[in-house]
Amino acid sequence: MGRLGCHTGTDRLPYTVCRETLESLRRYAGAASSDLQWPAVFVYPFWLETWWRHFQGRAEMLLLSVRQGEKVIGIAPFMVEDSKVSLIGSPEVCDYLDCIIVHGAADTFARALLDHLFSSGIHALDLRCLRADAALLAGIKAVAPELKLELSCVQEAVSMELELPSTWEQYLAGLNRKQRHEVRRKLRRLGEASTYRYYEIEDYKAWAEFLPVFMRMFKQNPEKAQFLSMQEGLFFREAVSDAARAGLARFGVLEVDGSPAASVLYFDHHDVVYLYNSAYDPARAGLSTGLLCKVLSIKEAIANKKSRYDFLKGGEVYKQRLGGHAVPIYKCRITMQ
Repeated sequence: MGRLGCHTGTDRLPYTVCRETLESLRRYAGAASSDLQWPAVFVYPFWLETWWRHFQGRAEMLLLSVRQGEKVIGIAPFMVEDSKVSLIGSPEVCDYLDCIIVHGAADTFARALLDHLFSSGIHALDLRCLRADAALLAGIKAVAPELKLELSCVQEAVSMELELPSTWEQYLAGLNRKQRHEVRRKLRRLGEASTYRYYEIEDYKAWAEFLPVFMRMFKQNPEKAQFLSMQEGLFFREAVSDAARAGLARFGVLEVDGSPAASVLYFDHHDVVYLYNSAYDPARAGLSTGLLCKVLSIKEAIANKKSRYDFLKGGEVYKQRLGGHAVPIYKCRITMQ
């Protein structure tokens, strides 16, 4: 299988599957005229490439496109090991995984892709980090009976997200009475004790200049400092910097009395804010700056007319208190009957 050559389906399943490269994926991602839907930062070529450099192990990269005529209707960022296929990525650093598929083409894409894989000697697909609305999962469910596939999915994690209203007051009204009171009380207390402002950093040069500040606060949390000392920490630095260069990563900063007291690192993608990580100065913890930075980030997202605030994976209590609701994350295994 190679982009050195493409495999053409049968009359029953007319399709063409081609082996792609990271370079060709970058061209697809940068093509303004493409109908391909990139569902999350975690499937962009820069993220895949950085993940691969740090975690590939014994796996072989298997980037496949499915075409109808000359049109690419989907791309599968796969890797294969011991005749088992999985999506490139891992739950430790990738919250959501999926394929890149033209809207409305999930069934056709899944049918062609699975027919090709199983006829090529693949024994199973082990897929992780799938939302229930993942395009690949929807396509697989639709064509599994026709292709005589067994699909088994179990919940492996939970994510939290918040559908954003049009105004800040509507957001507050949507919280329960106790949490609404707590948010207002903490903001009032912060204002009475200090002079503060919240601002966001989008420009890459300014973003890069603030990164060391964020990392210093980040390291003051013992658990996060340990994370930075691991391979995941090396990946984290590179991947988020690449996301910033691509115009997708932002910092939200809560400044207290002229100094950064807390910050959120988020992705701005398809009108959704994805809260990827956060940090705060322990010296200011008595003013709840870590929590309030997230609150003010939500307020800014509402002001910017974002549709959703995604807290990403993890069921921490604060996410629920700030209005998030649980979204199950699945791992699925697909085999031939």
